[in-house]
Amino acid sequence: MRRHATMALTSVVMHLGGVACWSHSCVQHRAPHASAVRMVLGMPSRKTQPRAATRKAPLPEDLLWTPPGRRRVWGENDEDVDLEAIDRQVMRSVSLVAEDGPAVTQFTPSSRWLWKRWHGTVLERTWRFMAAYMGVAALLELCVSLWVSSSGLSCNWPMLTTPNTCHPLVARLLPLNVAWNLHVTLTTFILTFFLGKAYDYWRISYKLARSIQGRLQDIHLMLATHCFRDDAGDFTPESRSLLEDTARHTRLLHALFWAGIDDSLSSIRTQQGLRRLVDRGLMTEREHFTLCSAGVPPTARHNVVIGWIMARTVDARAREVLEFGAGTESVFVNNILQLRAKCNSVPDEAVARMPLPYVHLVQLLVDSLLVYAPIALYPQLGVLSVPVSGILTLFFHGLLALSKAFLDPFGNAEVGDAGDAAKHDLDAPSRAQTIRTDALISEVNSASTRWWRGAERLPFDTVYTQPERVRFA
Repeated sequence: MRRHATMALTSVVMHLGGVACWSHSCVQHRAPHASAVRMVLGMPSRKTQPRAATRKAPLPEDLLWTPPGRRRVWGENDEDVDLEAIDRQVMRSVSLVAEDGPAVTQFTPSSRWLWKRWHGTVLERTWRFMAAYMGVAALLELCVSLWVSSSGLSCNWPMLTTPNTCHPLVARLLPLNVAWNLHVTLTTFILTFFLGKAYDYWRISYKLARSIQGRLQDIHLMLATHCFRDDAGDFTPESRSLLEDTARHTRLLHALFWAGIDDSLSSIRTQQGLRRLVDRGLMTEREHFTLCSAGVPPTARHNVVIGWIMARTVDARAREVLEFGAGTESVFVNNILQLRAKCNSVPDEAVARMPLPYVHLVQLLVDSLLVYAPIALYPQLGVLSVPVSGILTLFFHGLLALSKAFLDPFGNAEVGDAGDAAKHDLDAPSRAQTIRTDALISEVNSASTRWWRGAERLPFDTVYTQPERVRFA
């Protein structure tokens, strides 16, 4: 009996000790340790899992930041990526030949030429809505005509004239007409202001795209004019290697940047797309490994390449490949910092392009105005409300559609299953206002070797050759 009591007391003490250990673990770590809980509750311990098996998986691209309204065409680890689409996009990214046509669709300031346009205009965007509202207005006119003819009242009116206000139906619609006139005044003011703000955002996006190109050209110009030369006046092998690598890095930077902005280039962000860049010579195997292991989101890999350019230039100056003074180095560093700021400003502007309540309000104003326009206009226009409803739809809905198009300067809302083939079709509705990133990329690619090839041979002697450096030392 005493033996059983001793064993029971020992068991209670052990359990109390386990509880004490568990309490101490809670105080130290703010959470009960799993092994202590299992010991107290008498649960069997789990087998220790290998460290590689318990490592957290990388965040899927759905959890990574993307500007609002963007579609994720290809994910970071998608296995079913269209290889033909990748090849088309990679060829656009590595081609050194400038694309035909500017980055923005041009026009001819001729009324005859403009009247002949259809693709990319508001007519193409709004003709379905015009037909729908005109159909509603025609149905309303038919119902009113049947009612008037069957009412037997003597207040009928001829076609294409103003309806007789003595008719009970027309008299009841007159207050609605007054309300509609107030509505159209408010909508006109807000919609035109909304269009102006949307166009301002489009211009900001275009200026940022051109500013990025300008900063890249500044890098090439400064390096091409400050690299050391040999006795014959040509670039030294180290200088040529620096210039060629920097030109390739700027092409890679520019392609990766627009791949994070333009959804038609999204497959370049995938592992298959990066591998294609290696195969096409835009990256080396070492650069590919460094880029993939940097741990940055796929839409921000261009920042890694900016660091490469900066670090390579600093190393070249230390190796006496460049003749950079304190002032020149300050200008170069400031140019790199401006490049980083301009690149990051494009997605930042996309986040704050327009608040949702503002867009929602404008949509409600335009839709409600056009919905009851045929009924409200009937007391003043009669049967003419049918074509007038179509004209109002063309202008009001067209202005709203044009505003939304300006808020999507790179055409991401138009990207569907067809990808870049649909977006960059010359006859696509979005082509008129879309900034062509393929043209921007090809312009940078073709200009990446322009500066150092132009300065490869100079028509005069410089102090950057070896004999002159010794003489001026």
